[in-house]
Amino acid sequence: MPATPASDFVPLAIDATRFENVEPLFRALLERRVASGAEFEKWLVDRSELAAACSESRADLYISMSCDTEDEAAQKAYGAYIEEVAPRLTPLYFELDKKLVELSRAIRLEPSRYGVLLRGAQADVELFRPENVPLETELAKLSQKYDQLSGTMTVQFQGEEKTLPQMAKYQEVPDRAVREGRGGRWRSGGSAMWAR
Repeated sequence: MPATPASDFVPLAIDATRFENVEPLFRALLERRVASGAEFEKWLVDRSELAAACSESRADLYISMSCDTEDEAAQKAYGAYIEEVAPRLTPLYFELDKKLVELSRAIRLEPSRYGVLLRGAQADVELFRPENVPLETELAKLSQKYDQLSGTMTVQFQGEEKTLPQMAKYQEVPDRAVREGRGGRWRSGGSAMWAR
């Protein structure tokens, strides 16, 4: 298996939550001439690095928004991203998928190495519809509202107020009485804990 080429395509300190910072990188990938297997590998690694930077930035906004559901600045920052940035990135990802499929036809690629990737890109190209982008935005906005609401919900359990994410661990407890909040005990990290 050939070594994966290193990438320094995306600046280390990029703020990938801002469209104007990432759009030139998408354009550079779309306009880059790729004529060999080695150039294709480099293009693919750079594309992956850009996708990772965008994904990490979105995840950071989401984590900030969901850690403190009453933090209005975090809510606004995530909302602005899903309304203003994500819908502009989706068509660019589609164009990159199209280029990937076109490159796979022009450059002889090893099916055992690229088969799954190419099959996924081909499916994404075939399924993409511009009219779905606003629908995805609406779904993301509804999901944000749900996360905000569910993040504020609490229950009384074992004499303490707990959030729903804090309660999730109790779903894994083998003792049914504990899962149902009727008493019993379970072990966590070596210490016995009692329900109620």
